[in-house]
Amino acid sequence: MARGVRTGRLAVLAPAIFALALALTLTGCWARPVNDVGFGEVTRLSDLEGVYRNVGERAPGFKYPVYYLSALIWPGDEALDHAAIDVVEVRQAGEKTLHVSGVRADGTPIQEGVFVEGRDFTMRDGRIVLVHRPGIAGFHDGDPVLGLYVEGKQLGVDKRGAGKYRERVAVAGLVFAFLPVAVLVTEDIRFEKIAP
Repeated sequence: MARGVRTGRLAVLAPAIFALALALTLTGCWARPVNDVGFGEVTRLSDLEGVYRNVGERAPGFKYPVYYLSALIWPGDEALDHAAIDVVEVRQAGEKTLHVSGVRADGTPIQEGVFVEGRDFTMRDGRIVLVHRPGIAGFHDGDPVLGLYVEGKQLGVDKRGAGKYRERVAVAGLVFAFLPVAVLVTEDIRFEKIAP
């Protein structure tokens, strides 16, 4: 038999094994709310102004965890009761400054903050970049993947003017140190705009 010529079961199974390995290696998931639209164009901070519901709308079937807009704006405030905030009001307070209020249903402000572009947040492609962090996975107990990852979190408005949050994680590496994998997971959350 000539070298390099496959015969028998291996020749028949090789394409199936390759297809299965490729399917397991390259995976992705994108979860979006019903009637989701892409990010809108934000050319100035006043494009972000409005009153938004604090509880985000997720993809059908995704109820937990609850995404609060206030938790994205004030992520380190452990004492803040995000569930008590009904709406978040965003107003431009200067050329590069936003004034943000978390307000109860009765109109009482619970939390307020002033955020300055360049100091407290960065704008890129019309979106507020909350996190853009590359790293190496696999150095914690229980991590099944050894490889590289990039985590990104962005906040802006969608094409209809609603608040829009996107969380994206991309990982490439080895699962359990032998199976190559490349995964991209993206979730979009919408925060209904109830007043300009």
